[in-house]
Amino acid sequence: LSLFFWRALYVICRKYLSIKVLLACSILVALLIGYIPSVNFIFSLSRTFSFFPFFVFGAAMEESSFQKLTRRKVLKVAAFTLLASAFLVFRWLSLTGRSVNPRFFYQSCGYDRYDEVLPGLWRIGFIIRATLDIIAMVMGSAFLCLVPVRQTILTRIGKATFTIYLLHLGIYQIIEACAIFTGIKLQSS
Repeated sequence: LSLFFWRALYVICRKYLSIKVLLACSILVALLIGYIPSVNFIFSLSRTFSFFPFFVFGAAMEESSFQKLTRRKVLKVAAFTLLASAFLVFRWLSLTGRSVNPRFFYQSCGYDRYDEVLPGLWRIGFIIRATLDIIAMVMGSAFLCLVPVRQTILTRIGKATFTIYLLHLGIYQIIEACAIFTGIKLQSS
C-alpha cells in the first residue's frame, strides 16, 4: 500500500516541486507526522509518510551516483566495516540484555506511544526519529556500496522477489494465525 502511495505522491509532487524541495518537504512531514496520534497503523499512514523521504532519495538518485558508491574500493571497505560494526553492537546489546526497542524502527505509531517505553520520551520523538533516519540513510548507503555491479546468480533470484515482498504480510499473518511455529514469539509491526 505504501509503495502505491509513494509512487503516486512522487509523480504528483514532481510536477510542482524540484527534487530538493520535495526531499526537504518529505523529511519535514516524516518528522512532524509523529506528533499526530490519529496517523497510526491504519493503512500504514505513519509508515507511508515516515519512509517517503527514502523513496524520494532513491528515486532521485542517478545511476552515476550509484556507480560512484559501488566502484570505489575504499568505500566498500568502509561500508563493510560500518555494517559489521553495527552488527556487532546490536549483537552485544542483545547478549547483554540491553536490546533496542524495535518500536523505534517500525515508525508505525506516533511519538505519544514512545511513552510506553519511557515516560516523557514523546517530547524528543522528533530527535529520535531524525537520528534513526540519518543512521538508516548511512547504513542503507553502506549496503548499496556492497551491491555488486556485475550480474551474478543472485541477480536472477532477486528478480523474482517482488511477489514475495507483496505477499509476505499475508503469509506472515497466516503463519501467526495457524500457530505453525509454536514456542517462537512472532512480533508483528
